[in-house]
Amino acid sequence: MMFDGYTWISYCDLSINAKNATVYEIAPKNTYDNNYQYDGSTTFGGSYSPYMVGQSYANIFKVSGNERQQLSAVSFATRDVQRNYEINIYKNPTKTKQPNTSDTTPRYNPDSGQLLTTIKGTTSYAGYYTVGISDDIMLSAGDVISIVVSFDTNTIMENSISEQYVGVGADSVNVTDDDQSFFSKQGMSSESKTFYDTNIPGYKGINVNYCIKAFTNDIEIEDVETPVLQKVEQTGTNKADITWSTVDGAIGYELYRSEKSDSGYSLVYKGNANSYSDQTVSSGKIYYYKVVAYNVNNVLSEASAVKSVQITAPVVKSYTVKFMKGSTVVSTQKVNEGDAAVAPVTIENEKNFRRWDKDFSNITSDLVVNAEYKVTEYNGVDYSDVFDAEYYLDTYADLKAAYGEDEEKALWHFANYGIDEAVREIKHLMYIHIRENMQICRLHMEII
Repeated sequence: MMFDGYTWISYCDLSINAKNATVYEIAPKNTYDNNYQYDGSTTFGGSYSPYMVGQSYANIFKVSGNERQQLSAVSFATRDVQRNYEINIYKNPTKTKQPNTSDTTPRYNPDSGQLLTTIKGTTSYAGYYTVGISDDIMLSAGDVISIVVSFDTNTIMENSISEQYVGVGADSVNVTDDDQSFFSKQGMSSESKTFYDTNIPGYKGINVNYCIKAFTNDIEIEDVETPVLQKVEQTGTNKADITWSTVDGAIGYELYRSEKSDSGYSLVYKGNANSYSDQTVSSGKIYYYKVVAYNVNNVLSEASAVKSVQITAPVVKSYTVKFMKGSTVVSTQKVNEGDAAVAPVTIENEKNFRRWDKDFSNITSDLVVNAEYKVTEYNGVDYSDVFDAEYYLDTYADLKAAYGEDEEKALWHFANYGIDEAVREIKHLMYIHIRENMQICRLHMEII
């Protein structure tokens, strides 16, 4: 039975000097759903081993119970005030052999794994500090979390010991175990710390658990619809394209691949697209795929039904390419699809060779390529040294409008009219040149 009121103790009561007074602020029981701790027989200000006073302390907890939980707060207890502290929280730390001991059991390294958040502050009283976490840290059942509390100088972390006398005829027992509590002599300023498991047999000091806690709240599991694999097909020599349906409420997808239908799947894609081009497949193998969707809370859907694709070496097609000079075949070649044919150099080096009439850089069918030559002969006279039909037609727009690309008509015009016009033009230019020179001479004589 409880009553509102107060407790009165006289200043003359000698019992007040016997032990430290402790005040507890009790949070409502529904504040947190889960309390992870090793605290047992804890007495604030009690005895401690000087060997186990350091600057960093850690507790390791394995998440259990509800499948999805959010880390809401952590707490620690110290009797020292005006200490700067830093809390680092890691997920799934790795294990290693403890240094400088004969112990060979792999134990957790508290400041390893995925760093989830860092919180800093300063102590102002002796007792428990419950520190809320503003980041959305989601945990799954089976995850291991490491709560590392570091200080800027040697600081006592309150602990629960294996057996503690707490009063006349009363004993309290706390069972310690491996991979629960750790301490380090290095503090906030050390980037790399050496931690020791307090439960190492034969280590100096006593087996203790530190008063470091983690508080979580259960997250309601949200159902995420299962995506459907829509297409899994080979689209190249070493390429397979995979597409799947979009899922309402999903922010991303994970695509898994294996060479066995029932095991060995590994992640090949994670992102918000609903298609993926797998360019790491090899000919002669069968690949199996499945996809899952996930939402903003990282809740995964069930895996889709498995689909497979067999990667085969493509059949290479080849085509016949003939190079012609008039009615004469000068070269016949077999060319793979997509490759280029090689033109006969002897033809291209001929004096009046102009071009080939077709492109042969990307062969996709049988092809006949004809050599085209400049038109340079008219009435038995070779005008190749003074005439080029393309240049002639490009220079005189009226002729190109009349003849188009007809080189024979262009040569006919050149032989019958162009030469005479050129002679007249040359005579005219010579007349102008002579007249200008005579004027310069006359001017020079007048000056003299």
